[in-house]
Amino acid sequence: MTWNIEGLKRNALNLKHFIDRHLPDLVFLSEPQAFSFDLKRHMDLLGDSYCAELNSDDKHDEELPLFRNKSHGGTMVIWKRTIDKHISVYPVSSSSFLPVVFSPPGSPVSVHIALCLPTSGQESKFVNEISQLRFVIEEIQEKYPDCLLYLR
Repeated sequence: MTWNIEGLKRNALNLKHFIDRHLPDLVFLSEPQAFSFDLKRHMDLLGDSYCAELNSDDKHDEELPLFRNKSHGGTMVIWKRTIDKHISVYPVSSSSFLPVVFSPPGSPVSVHIALCLPTSGQESKFVNEISQLRFVIEEIQEKYPDCLLYLR
């Protein structure tokens, strides 16, 4: 599932309802608008069946919550705990995208990239993030030459 959630705080119950009803293996969120320290609280709502990685601005600037009371943008991936041993997060230096590598035994490796790119009025930041994304995709293709690549 891929969803521009436009804020975990305001849409957490909708996310929980969808996950409880459909039990997706993987969930890709753009714009969770949450700081890293909020992740546990949001995941507690989903119970013990899921794991997650949040890629927010404060992950790359730990002092940001001291100056800003609300996180903007970001990306997040949620996956079932039963597939946790087959998921690895690919490290990046941007909160605009979050790659995860899924390598179940007997299946091809797939790389899924959650995206949340800057929009209107942020053209230079958009171009910078696209350049970083291109570089990361090239790295991934070098490391996993036969992988299936999904932009979410």
